[in-house]
Amino acid sequence: MRQQVSQQSHEQEGIEYMGRRSPEEVCGMMGEARALIFPSIWYEGLPRTIIESFAVGTPVVASRLGSMSEVVDCGRTGMLFAPGNGKELASAMEELVRDEARYLQMRQSARLEYQTRYTAEVNYPALLGCYAAAVARRR
Repeated sequence: MRQQVSQQSHEQEGIEYMGRRSPEEVCGMMGEARALIFPSIWYEGLPRTIIESFAVGTPVVASRLGSMSEVVDCGRTGMLFAPGNGKELASAMEELVRDEARYLQMRQSARLEYQTRYTAEVNYPALLGCYAAAVARRR
C-alpha cells in the first residue's frame, strides 16, 4: 500500500512538492536542475529518466548498480554512489556543486552522450541491424 506524504512534510525537509506535471514541464524542470538523482536500489533495465536527463544536458547522480553504472559515466556524464549510501550520495552532490567548470563540462558531456547514443537517428539503424542479424541466423 502506498503511503501519501503530505506537502507540508516535504516542505519541512526542504523538498517542494510539485504535483503532477506535463511531460514538457518535467523536461523543462529537468533541464534547469543541477542534477537528476536516481537513487534506485533495484536492478533497472535502461531507465528512461536517465536518458531524458541526458537529453536536456543534466548530469545524473545514480546508484552504482546494474545498468545505471554502465549508462552513467562517473565523472563525465554524472556521478555514481553505492546503493543506499546517503553519505556517498551527499559527497557526489557536493562534488557537483564544488567545481563549476567540471559541472558545466558534465552538462555538455551528458547532452553529447544523448546525441551520440540515444537519438532515433542513431538507434533506428542499430535496431534494424539487430533484426537483420536475427533473421540471418534463423536462415
